Amino acid sequence: MYIDGLSELTPEGSGGFSQVFRAIQTRYDRVVAAKVLKFRLDAQADRERFESECRAMGQLSDHPHIVPLYSTNYTDEGFPVIVMQFFAGGTLADRARRGLSEAEVLDIGVKIASALHGAHDRGVIHRDVKPQNVLLSRFGEPALTDFGISAIVARKAGSGRSTGITLAYAAPEALDGEVTALTDVYSLAATLYTVLAGQRPFDEPGTKLKTNDLVRRILHEEPPPLQTFGCSSDLDSVIRTVGMAKDPTRRPQSAREFGDLLRGLQRKAGYDVTPWIEARDLTDASLPTVDGSDESITIVRRHKLVPPSQEDIASTAPVPAGSRPRQLVALALAVVVIGGLLLAILLSGGRSDTPTADDDLDTGVDTVPTLDPLFERAVFAPTDVTLERTDNGSVIVRWLDPNESPVTFEVQRVDVEGADAPLVTTQGTSIELDQIGDTEAPCITMRALGELGQQSPDIAAPMCLPAKLGDAPVMAVVPSACEPGACDFRLDASGYLAGTTVVVVVENGDGVDLNSLFGEAYPPRAAVLENGVIDWRFSPGSSAPTGTYKVTVIDEQTGSSSISFFDLIDS
Repeated sequence: MYIDGLSELTPEGSGGFSQVFRAIQTRYDRVVAAKVLKFRLDAQADRERFESECRAMGQLSDHPHIVPLYSTNYTDEGFPVIVMQFFAGGTLADRARRGLSEAEVLDIGVKIASALHGAHDRGVIHRDVKPQNVLLSRFGEPALTDFGISAIVARKAGSGRSTGITLAYAAPEALDGEVTALTDVYSLAATLYTVLAGQRPFDEPGTKLKTNDLVRRILHEEPPPLQTFGCSSDLDSVIRTVGMAKDPTRRPQSAREFGDLLRGLQRKAGYDVTPWIEARDLTDASLPTVDGSDESITIVRRHKLVPPSQEDIASTAPVPAGSRPRQLVALALAVVVIGGLLLAILLSGGRSDTPTADDDLDTGVDTVPTLDPLFERAVFAPTDVTLERTDNGSVIVRWLDPNESPVTFEVQRVDVEGADAPLVTTQGTSIELDQIGDTEAPCITMRALGELGQQSPDIAAPMCLPAKLGDAPVMAVVPSACEPGACDFRLDASGYLAGTTVVVVVENGDGVDLNSLFGEAYPPRAAVLENGVIDWRFSPGSSAPTGTYKVTVIDEQTGSSSISFFDLIDS
């Protein structure tokens, strides 16, 4: 992979929608971070939107806790690149694994709240605040990155719902596509919760939650109190109860207000109060503090771009003769320092700090960047998913494919009890799920798999189809599973015409009627009693083959039918 203006690309990390490289910006000979998005922008309109998003991101770069954006570019393969300041301290997620004190977490929280407030003040919503998007400098200072990335991803995916956000930190309203400054406040609170608790708010240790379970918890449950993890009740109240309130109107109504609450916790606990960074235009001569009394507020002056004045030009003129003695003294000192360095090198025999084969260090590290020649591109979950019930005991699932390259779709039922339902895969845009009775209410989730093993997030929320309740007739087999010869099956039905008879057909997994195989294996007709219940029982013998059987009941008067299934299982 080649990016004009960058050299020595070394992979630093990879996420769902981008890969980050450490690189040298050759023009300035400085280390930078190059974030390469995992999808092409071939259409001119897409490129213009990408540039527009990046311009908005660049306007935020004057805030000390927002990662500066230097430039944009494209790889030789057409993938978009965002060039940013390189942060050597890793991410907040990395730092949290080594442990952070409550004082450190509050300090970081105030600084990132200030960054969000500055962005919101300029009309920019982050959309994806999480520990992985908070970077740390080599001095330990935090800065928020990836402004606008989730918006770019959402547009590219062709679906505005929750595409591009990280579900574990998403506010309830964000799951329905409502993204505001208050969703950023929620995500920051969820980020601080994660760092303090050592786990994400709705995680269940040792268990990988299904997407629909996580969505249900975000919408209807509360995360464990932070006191469970050794934190104070005051901290729990601000971060979990208020910051992560499910109702946006019950949260702090701005990132500034949330920052004030965090600073209040610092004062109450006796910690150093983190200065609040507040931007003010340079033309404001008075530059008052925000609350008129808090001297811990730092004001960042916003400069206007104006042509250089005559005074500015004069400042770049040759230095007057009177100041030359200072320059000569500085030059003499530099000569002394350089001479000392050369003498030290000669005395050490020319030894450098570069490891050699004689050093007690690992010399097998390959210093040449090794890049994957098959650069991964992101894949996106299907959109516009619909479910439709058929008359033969199946459900047709249809969707739209937002991906440019071929993908395989996985469809999985999530309403079944016990073990996960087996996956059904296809490369098309529809699939038929069989063996779904009329009384069942199937729910499915979906994802896409790329040719190189990439996996999209699951669809925003499971898609469900209501049971056929209210439609006449309705029927189920009871019990739904049994060992051969161990029990009787009966029909549990309603909505049939009392005093009539119905036709019953039992078929094996190959669709063959059991009576045609084994003679009178089951009663082919059943009476409908006065209360609409069907009087029918079927007792498979101990030699009956195991498997799934389909039962169809047909009303002889109306021709209406209902379908259900039962299983004969091994002991």
